[in-house]
Amino acid sequence: MQDELDEIAFLAAEEGFRAIRDSSTNLTAFLDGNGPGDLVANLARRSRTAIVDCINSHRRHDGWQVKGAEETLGTSGVRWIVNPLDGTVDSARLMPYHAVSVAAEAEGETVAAHIVQMSGAKLVDRIACGPTGLGPEFWEGWVIPAEWDPARAVLGFALPDDAECRRDALHLLADVAPHVGAVRCFGSAAYDLANVVKGGLDGFVGFGQQPWDVAAGLAVVRTAGGTVRRLRGESGLEVVIAGTAAMVDAVSGWVPTAP
Repeated sequence: MQDELDEIAFLAAEEGFRAIRDSSTNLTAFLDGNGPGDLVANLARRSRTAIVDCINSHRRHDGWQVKGAEETLGTSGVRWIVNPLDGTVDSARLMPYHAVSVAAEAEGETVAAHIVQMSGAKLVDRIACGPTGLGPEFWEGWVIPAEWDPARAVLGFALPDDAECRRDALHLLADVAPHVGAVRCFGSAAYDLANVVKGGLDGFVGFGQQPWDVAAGLAVVRTAGGTVRRLRGESGLEVVIAGTAAMVDAVSGWVPTAP
């Protein structure tokens, strides 16, 4: 079954990417007089449909947790965790850096994942992983580096959608930021987590993230030899930290946690 899930994760994410790419080729015509938010809603919907149809054509009895759709339990013991367009706010502003992410979960563990990184509707990179490691056809030996120098580190971070939760998240980030060289928010947790493996970021801190935001990305980090930790901030907001073991230990110590 593992090979099947790896293959379907790849096919589904690629179908989602193609739906976005093909639908936004002629941006002016596609907008049809509407704002960019309408474009993004349509792109996300088309990507979601393409991904769901692809997976259903192979495995109709699996469960789902898909952004923008109702969750289903399924009967097979496998659940798909999907973000058809991660980075919708930036997409609506026609800013770059987004991703399509697809992950398969069995018995509570992510067993297959595929991420397609995009800038607008153009391909930037791909990553696929399963228990055997990162797919060599996509990632040529990239692994999480062992060194961790906080003063030179650049951390990616992701904020929750809820306004009050964002306030709590930024308070927590304020306790982390002075310890590192810089912090960056690209608007897509999957994009950020892939860049941790590639070395573009030294680590990632996500606040109040949904499963579809991080499932595939965290699987990639673990497969590359990185560490993932979840904790509760002092307000109760969940914080997920990913990177080297030393980085995760350090950032965990800087985040005020709930008693």
